[in-house]
Amino acid sequence: MTDERPPFEFKNAMGEIDGVAAKVVHCVMKATGTKYNMKIISWKRAQVYTEEGKADAFFAASKN
Repeated sequence: MTDERPPFEFKNAMGEIDGVAAKVVHCVMKATGTKYNMKIISWKRAQVYTEEGKADAFFAASKN
């Protein structure tokens, strides 16, 4: 889970999750052979889903 914060994570013209942070996650998951599903949702919802066990993690999260 992540929120949309270009250039770190965003949906590109093809509807795929892209960006600097997303590419790092893609590379790590590929290198470890881990299956994953990445979704863009609000920062707060990603945090709650992770706390409730509905998501395994969220990344590139920050709150100013």
